[in-house]
Formats: sequence, structure tokens, C-alpha cells
Amino acid sequence: MKLKNIFRTILSIFACSAMLVACEGEDDGLGNTTPVKPDGENHGLVDLTDDMFNTKVFDLQADPEMKNFLGERPVFIDFGAEWCGNCHKMHPIVETVANKYGKKMDFFYADQDLCGQVHERFSKHFGLGVLPMPCYITIDKDGNISELYEGLMTEAGMSELVEKIVGAPDTPTDNRGLVNLTTEMFNSEVFNLDSDADLKSFLGDRPVFIDFGAEWCGNCHKMHPIVEAIAQEYGDRARFYYADQDVCGPVHERFSKYFGLGVLPMPCYITITKDGKISELYQGLMSKEGMAKLIEDVLK
Repeated sequence: MKLKNIFRTILSIFACSAMLVACEGEDDGLGNTTPVKPDGENHGLVDLTDDMFNTKVFDLQADPEMKNFLGERPVFIDFGAEWCGNCHKMHPIVETVANKYGKKMDFFYADQDLCGQVHERFSKHFGLGVLPMPCYITIDKDGNISELYEGLMTEAGMSELVEKIVGAPDTPTDNRGLVNLTTEMFNSEVFNLDSDADLKSFLGDRPVFIDFGAEWCGNCHKMHPIVEAIAQEYGDRARFYYADQDVCGPVHERFSKYFGLGVLPMPCYITITKDGKISELYQGLMSKEGMAKLIEDVLK
């Protein structure tokens, strides 16, 4: 009897452990557990695999005609490849749209090397030898697949496609994204240059990121989609401003003087903590990951 009781106790422990793992997340097969995100959470842009497609969109093994949709909400898929230059150009825009609408729709990036079966199936679906890249599809909540959208696209154009399926985004009222700064706005929301020339009395209600640029600056235009994506992602915790040289002349001049420069090199960026401490000047092209780290540091 004692052995039976011990055996039952061991079984109970294993059962409880299994239930805890199931509640916490999914095992990736390597012993790592991925947290399960609740419905309505913004997953952002997720790198798709063939296996993930088979469990979250359509099961290509059991449902090659893609009739039985497995998703819990509408889906957007961005098809691309590592060798595709225009795919890289579009990536920050897709990420921005994914962050904006990710509470209502699942966004996936399907790389040709990781999702060969998915690429082949949609090539067949659209009667093509191969998919032109970049290209995109939407799938509504009933599993209806859209037409194939191809090539470069603006953020506004892509947002329009998404809104046909899910409507306007649930953007928090305090997330303004990237705001075009004026000198008057700087004086009322950051530092008042008229009464606080030394930038000592910070007026902001949260940390600030300022992207300094100019219309003539090619690299500023390259960075703009990345800054916009970061602003959408962190805009509920920090304020993001774009300070154009022509619109914010006094602001540019004040920070040129602050950093001991004749003019600001562009693009360049600063962060300001919630206590009003101004960072060093960050210059030039930057990856989304690098810029995100700057924001994470100022939010600590």
C-alpha cells in the first residue's frame, strides 16, 4: 500500500508540472519555453516558418487547398528573401504597420529560405512559377485570401489594405508616434528656449527622443521608417520628435551650441531622461535594434 501511495504521489507531481508548463508556454523542442501571449496582445512582426504556418494559418499537409483557416484573427503575410533589396527597404514599413495594427491582426514575415513550402503553395494558388518579391497577402477571419499585392508600398497604402480587414488601429491615446516638432512645441513640451537657455528645466511628462534631420539629407530619409517604427513601439512610454532643420532652426542652433558644434551632423539623435538629462549626440545610420537599445536605456 505504501508503494502504491508513493507511486500516486509521483504521478501527481508530474501531472502538476506538465500543467504548469502548458500554462506558461510552448516548448520549442530544445527545452526552452516560449511565453504564450494573451489574445489581443500586439505580437508585432513575427518570423514565420513552415511549421508555424501549419499550426497558425493553414495546415498544408492536411489541407493543401487552404480551406480550413486555423487563425484566431486575421493574418497579414509579407513574402521576401534575403537577396531581395526591396524586401529590406520594405521591412521597417511592415514593422511599423505591424506595431500599429498588431492587436487586431497577426503579422508574419515569410522568408523564402525558411518558408519554402509556403512560398510554393501560394505561387500555385496565384498561378505563378515563383512569387514576385516583395509581395503581401491578407487573410480575413473567415479564411478568405486576398489578391496578391506586389512591390514597394507606402505605410499609408499598406495601412489601407489592413484597415479593409480590421478597421482603424486601437492606438493608445497617449501614443502619438513620431511627431513633427516645431520650435513653439519644443518650448512648451521639452525646454523653453526663451526662459531656459541653458536647458535646465525639463517640461516633459516622460523621456524624449529627438531625431534631427533635413529635407536635403538622404540618410535622414533612409532612417525615417526606422524611427517611425521605434516611435510606434515605445510611444506610450516616451515622446518622439522629428526636428527638421528648416522648421526647427532655433532648436538645431541651441543643440549645436550645446554640443560645441558649428552645425549638427545629420541624421543625429538625442534622448532626454524623465529627469531632464540630455544624452550624448548619436550620429549617422543606425539599425532598429541599436535605436531600440538607446530607448530601453533611457526608460530604465
